[in-house]
Amino acid sequence: MKVARLLVPERATPVLALVCDGALYDVATLERSFGNEEPHGDFFERVVVARGAGLDALQARLVAGRRPTESRILEPGGFPLPPFDPQRGAYVQLGPADEDAVVPGYQHRDARAVVGDGQPVPVFGEPSFVDVGMAVLMGDDLEAASAAEALRAAVGFSLLLEWCAEDAWSRLAAPPISQLGATLVMERLDRFNERTLVVTRGAARRETAPIGRRTFAVADSLAYLSHRVALRAGDVVGLGRVVGGREPIRAGELVSVALPGVVSLHGRAVRVPIPSARRLETVARSIASRPACGPSGGGDLEHAADGQPGRGR
Repeated sequence: MKVARLLVPERATPVLALVCDGALYDVATLERSFGNEEPHGDFFERVVVARGAGLDALQARLVAGRRPTESRILEPGGFPLPPFDPQRGAYVQLGPADEDAVVPGYQHRDARAVVGDGQPVPVFGEPSFVDVGMAVLMGDDLEAASAAEALRAAVGFSLLLEWCAEDAWSRLAAPPISQLGATLVMERLDRFNERTLVVTRGAARRETAPIGRRTFAVADSLAYLSHRVALRAGDVVGLGRVVGGREPIRAGELVSVALPGVVSLHGRAVRVPIPSARRLETVARSIASRPACGPSGGGDLEHAADGQPGRGR
């Protein structure tokens, strides 16, 4: 089963949609069409907290051909969002799948900076490469877990691109820009260990190594991470660049990655000029002259500068 999260016209909040034969169907409208007058739950509540309760029944009706016209989200009627709620989930990124290390490496990233499928990705300086990988969405809290517990805690997976710039200032100031696929596949990722990802850049097309080829198995990596970081339901964990998953790029190039027949992701890097030293000094003086807000004296600025994504709980 596949689900998506997107913005649609005249709806104040993101819509939860089921994916069937490449088409999107609004879950709330589906439920009303099938007699449920009180559809419940947004993406977080329905997919994460309830782990998709009732969605399989709706999916079965769609597969059987019962597809109410009013429930279908027509192209380009929706704006794809990453399939997680950044207000209620953190983002942790594991190191490359083939990293030469004794234990898995990881970094805390900004969940609110993740962009969705098909969106232009702003990169400071000249983008030089994109890393292809996967990510899992946690459906349960996870602390000091075993590998088996960690694997069960993941509610689904999607594709992940990390757009990187070679410029030293960019490396010093900010991590790569991450992009998540529009679709969350609500299946266990280990069932796809022998599959490869197909990467397309312009007219060039190639395959990566099998996604299960890793120094540390996904379950072991998540278990290790849970001993270092208190993972919560709704968090996203990037699984690192797959073996053979680095692609050189230039600004403006379209890069697509797919797990054929399952999920795909498309992105394009847009170069953002690096501010001059004079401009940075002007911005710094402007920030310094602002009145303090909140008991810490830094308010939102201090929270944003610490590099730790908020959970919104």
